[in-house]
Amino acid sequence: KNAIASVKTRLRRKLWVGTLGTNSDNFKESLKRNMEWRMREQYDSLPVWIPDADFASAYDEFCHQVLWPCLHYAVPDAPKTKSFYEHASWQQYVAVNQRFADAIVGAYQEGDIIWVNDYHLMLLPQMLRAKLPSAPIGFFMHVAFPSSEIFRCLSVRTQILQGMLGADLIGFQTANYARHFRQTVSRILALESL
Repeated sequence: KNAIASVKTRLRRKLWVGTLGTNSDNFKESLKRNMEWRMREQYDSLPVWIPDADFASAYDEFCHQVLWPCLHYAVPDAPKTKSFYEHASWQQYVAVNQRFADAIVGAYQEGDIIWVNDYHLMLLPQMLRAKLPSAPIGFFMHVAFPSSEIFRCLSVRTQILQGMLGADLIGFQTANYARHFRQTVSRILALESL
């Protein structure tokens, strides 16, 4: 938010895309449409409507119980984590990323720059690239990125790396995290990295 605020006078337009951060299954369609209009007009925002159970599964289970520990060098017991990868939480993570992609593609205008933030949406750049091949897409990771030895423990490592590589520019908090990412891409995907 601060980065966008620092260049707001040079932006033609901006649109924040995100969830409300609260359960919304019980919202009537008329309320959702009214909220969409008000958020767009008053806050330059577009809500992404995700079923409550899908969001909880993707966010609370996959993001917090699988990705977060791995990204912070806390690899859970393999038999225990295998159930997450085969569990609905991975599928819900994919579905949540797809809902964001659909919302962004629907709002995209030629000349827009798309900026994706954090590990909750690591698949989103590739999903956007598939629909918007010439769109400039950036991705910033606001948490650690582990060494390739740790990242390799994720059974969905290839899908996540390919998702991130849909971006034209990928940023990390530290040079070490960027180095880890480059090495991981090289070692797991056998791609050259600079």
